[in-house]
Amino acid sequence: RATSVKDGKVNIPFVFSNENNEIHGFVPGFHMRDVVSKTIEDCEKMLYLKIKEEVLKRIQNNQTFPFFPDDKQIYEDFDDVVKIIRYDFEVPTLN
Repeated sequence: RATSVKDGKVNIPFVFSNENNEIHGFVPGFHMRDVVSKTIEDCEKMLYLKIKEEVLKRIQNNQTFPFFPDDKQIYEDFDDVVKIIRYDFEVPTLN
């Protein structure tokens, strides 16, 4: 099932977990390697750039977005989650 675009935006969860004293950043639903850093802030910056690129690619190719779980589901489904940050990305509507 795909995530719906509301008001021209898609809300994407950035999930950060602590694994072996490193912060791993990822987005559930996007199949890509984790972004790894020593701090959440650095990891967030790197993940944002990677996800922005992925969002633009999906828009250009007119692809749907995967289902993004809510925060409760993320905490239940993934181990060692230390923080979830959600970003809204603008998705132009095709008229």
